[in-house]
Amino acid sequence: MSQENVEVVLRGIDAYNRRDWITESAVWRSDGVVEWSRAQGPLKGVYRGERERAALYDAWWSTFQYVRFETYDVVEAGSEVVVPNTAHMRAAMGSK
Repeated sequence: MSQENVEVVLRGIDAYNRRDWITESAVWRSDGVVEWSRAQGPLKGVYRGERERAALYDAWWSTFQYVRFETYDVVEAGSEVVVPNTAHMRAAMGSK
C-alpha cells in the first residue's frame, strides 16, 4: 500500500463531509469495507461492498442531519488504510 492510497481514502472522506456522493463513491472498490465494529454509536458494525455501504449511508443520513468526520493519524497497514476518527453529528429532526 502506498501513500497514494492513504490520499485516496482522505479524498473520499473529504467528499463524504461535503456530501459529494459521486466523488465519494468513485474512490471505493466494489468490495470495500467500512469497519465500524469498535465504534460507539447506533450504527456500529461491519459493512461490506456497495450495497451494505449504501444501506449504512441511507440509515446514517435519515438519523443525522449533520455529520463531519475528523481524521487523525491515518496510516497504511499492509493492504488496508486505518482511519482513526471522531464524528461530529447532529440528530435529524424527528429521528428516534
